[in-house]
Amino acid sequence: MRPIAPALAVTAALTTPPARAESPVSLDQTPSPWADAIELVPPVRLPVAADGDSRIRIFLRLPPQGSITAEDGPASLTLPAGARLDRVEYVRSGDDAPWTVIDVRGTRLTEDGQRFHALRPVDARLHAPLKGAEWARGQPQDRRAARDRMAALLRRAARPPDQPPLGEAARERYLANHDCARCHRARQPTESHLDARGEPARPTDAHGFYALRAVLSDEGLVCHARPRDLNVDDPFVTARCGDSEADVVRADGVPQYDCPGDRVPVGRRAMARGVEAGDAYTLRVCASRRALAARMDAATRARFAAVLDVCPSTPDDG
Repeated sequence: MRPIAPALAVTAALTTPPARAESPVSLDQTPSPWADAIELVPPVRLPVAADGDSRIRIFLRLPPQGSITAEDGPASLTLPAGARLDRVEYVRSGDDAPWTVIDVRGTRLTEDGQRFHALRPVDARLHAPLKGAEWARGQPQDRRAARDRMAALLRRAARPPDQPPLGEAARERYLANHDCARCHRARQPTESHLDARGEPARPTDAHGFYALRAVLSDEGLVCHARPRDLNVDDPFVTARCGDSEADVVRADGVPQYDCPGDRVPVGRRAMARGVEAGDAYTLRVCASRRALAARMDAATRARFAAVLDVCPSTPDDG
């Protein structure tokens, strides 16, 4: 794997018209707008589709100036204005097929606050241009306008080759998932039980982001948003339900970690052992940590020394 750049310039920003409450956005897939971004690789793997032909990657762009800070621990992690974070879902039609982006959800931080965005391909071509909407946090009317824009886009656009078009029920599920502020509440503590919505309550930072805190921890909740749990086959990850080991069950023939009742499995990566063994995924986690450390102020680096020091200072990320 190519080493991930520790310092970034914002060279592939979302294309937007003059700022207003809700606005259209667009982004080209080629060349990749995330080629020089920090990839945030969590120690507990993200789930994928049952056939493995989907994957989710999370990318962070930082402005040329400004530091990552955390005045009083992980929940206070703060990014500088100008930062942008994207959760990107890729799909492909088989082992030898190229990956193409099917969905982008993200946010950017401005001097005036936080703005969310969502993008989808405009048509069924591989690497088709992405279009969508951006809206301000805390403005329900803007979110509804963005949802209407995305609904119109979904009616016009098809999925990539060999992927069936979204049916009405799938479109509604997708559109219902646009209340980003509801899930991304700031300084949310870890909760190893499903919440009132039947969702895991993952810990967040000062902006309501999951990924930054995940990278800077050795453990995290095992998510079942997709059916295939890659942690089951990872020799450096164990999962527990409180004081007991998590069960491995089969959901539609696909193994995944599970806990009884409403508990959520908590996975933990043996980082030191993975580094010593040269495990490729563990080294990717280390690459993310080094990239973040390079932009932390001195006090924040000291605060996260325990998780940063387990990674070699000299990159060896494949």
